[in-house]
This record gives sequence, C-alpha cells and structure tokens, in this order.
Amino acid sequence: MELKNFKAGSFREGYEYQYFLPEKINHSFFWTDQSINQLLEKASLKIGELNSFSRFVPDADMFIIMHIFKEAVLSSRIEGTLTDIEGALIEEHEIEPEKRDDWKEVNNYVAAMNGNGRIGRLLITLYLVSNNILDQPLLYLSAFFEKNKTLYYENLTLVRTKNNLDQWLKFFLTGIIQTAETAAITLKKITDLKSVIENERIFLMGKRTQQAMSLLGHLFKKPMITIKDTQTITGLSTKAANALVKVFVEHKILVETTGYQRNRLFLFDEYVKMFY
Repeated sequence: MELKNFKAGSFREGYEYQYFLPEKINHSFFWTDQSINQLLEKASLKIGELNSFSRFVPDADMFIIMHIFKEAVLSSRIEGTLTDIEGALIEEHEIEPEKRDDWKEVNNYVAAMNGNGRIGRLLITLYLVSNNILDQPLLYLSAFFEKNKTLYYENLTLVRTKNNLDQWLKFFLTGIIQTAETAAITLKKITDLKSVIENERIFLMGKRTQQAMSLLGHLFKKPMITIKDTQTITGLSTKAANALVKVFVEHKILVETTGYQRNRLFLFDEYVKMFY
C-alpha cells in the first residue's frame, strides 16, 4: 500500500457519543518521499552504532534496569504521574502516603501497565529486540516523546484526523535517531564512570575492596540502598556495613538523601544524574 493512501479509520456514532474505529495497519507500505528514506537510513545507522557499542561493554545487563526505570518514569509522566527516578527507586514502605499511587504506577509499569500509550511505547523496544534489530533493550523513546509532547500528540492527531502517516514516520524516525545517539553517549559515560570509581576509589580501599566491588556492582543495578541492603549484598555485620557506606559517602560515591539519623537512604547520585 502506498503510504499516502493509508486510512487511519473512521468516526462512528454510538448512543449519544462518537467514537473512532481504527483500521488495521499491518500492511506492506511504500512511499515516494525521499526524506523518509534518508531518516530511515540514518536511524538504522544509529541503531547499528548503539549495537556495536553495547557488544563491547562488559556487564551491559547491569545497566538495563536503570534504562527501564527511566522509561517507566517518563512514560508514566506522559500519562500524568509525577514520580521522578529517585522516587521510583525507593521501597514502597518508604514512600509518603500521598505519593504512593504515582509510585505504584511507575513500579508496576512492566508487570501491569494500563493505557494503550504506555503499552505501545514499550512494545517499540520489545519489537526491535525480538526482530534482532536491537541487541539489548537500551533504546526507549519516552524521553523524546516527553520532551516533544506537543508534537507527539499533534502528529498522532494528524494520523487519526488527516490520515497523515508520513509526518508520524518522520517524527518517529527522528526520535529513533536522537534516542540511539543519547543511549550510546550515556552508555559510554557509564562505563567511564565505572572505570574511574574502580581504579581511583575502590581499589584504594584496602581490605574493604572485595566488599566494595560487590556493593558498587549492585549500585549500577539499583542505585538507592539502605544499610540493611548493604549487609545483604556484602554479608557484612551492621557495624561493618555502616563503615563501608561511610567510606562510600566520603569518596562521594553515595549521598545520604533523608537527613535522618535512622532509616537512612543512600543514592548513587552521580550515576542517576546520567539518566536525566
């Protein structure tokens, strides 16, 4: 089917209301607009660059969870929730009651999503991975859609009201290009940060080095911890776990976020900031 002949659907009349009935979109499309070809070629190149970089990153899996947290926060924000990444990382019992509903929206993002938008945005990544276009689930478009929210809704509306799939494809491919570029840059920054912390801080901790490496590896998966978490990760006593966390704070790896004397929370702040 030629792209310009695509019909998005039609408006139907219900009892005292009107609704839109979409047409199927799983056609083999072709187009004459060369700008789409140019964007498609560039998007394919950027995904290829991201794949190449991810193959050379040791333990790339440990960074994926933070990409998912970022996607969950931003995709939910498009739908109206207000939780930030730091808030999403806190355990539910630590969340203030008035913020708990938004926290659940974000943390249940994969397990039980509601809303076609969120499902659709996640399916983009899953589709690219399942079809071997993307090696690792490191490309999520919600940051681009959130940044360009007005255009996002305008282009979706153009598809529905004007059957203008051309403009949506251009917008979508631009998002792929920019997001793939950003993902590759972020991955490079993460690996550089890991190397610097290991070589300039962890390896100078003497007899604590082994436990410190275990804790650092965990922080790249979940960058918000408690003293009790540290005990579980390292096998240390409460006193030794407190001492190790104190060293991490002194070396500016962790930042205490509550200001409390008890029930303290520690954030791998430098890492989390890379996802903003």
